[in-house]
Amino acid sequence: MLSDIRSKPDLWYRIQVLLHDLSNVGHDPSSEKRLSVTTNELYISAPYFSEAEAIQILSTRVETSTPSDENSVAPSPKILTASIQDTIHQRLANFFDKRKASGDSRPCGPHDMLPIYLEVFKLQKEDLKDEKFLAA
Repeated sequence: MLSDIRSKPDLWYRIQVLLHDLSNVGHDPSSEKRLSVTTNELYISAPYFSEAEAIQILSTRVETSTPSDENSVAPSPKILTASIQDTIHQRLANFFDKRKASGDSRPCGPHDMLPIYLEVFKLQKEDLKDEKFLAA
């Protein structure tokens, strides 16, 4: 569960740095440099995480909701758990479907991924604005 990752301060800090970099890639050369050397399509790799940490993060289960059954009398989302990797891939699939429907299927890279990561890791963009945490 996400609480397992949050209970490891160093790992949680590096997740926040990754999200900070995704948020600031356009105007922070340090963010751009770190992101440009990642080896994983989801950016969850070195220089932020070791291979073992990346596997741990991507396999961590998080709560995710799905639309209710159309035949249900009282529509309400179902709460399920899925791995972070599966959750991100599902959110990206939905994103690309919406972009294609609008006639523009080009992703904007990390910028488009940030909202997904914020949701998955239960963070707010404001949590990333205090650059004091980068000096920690």
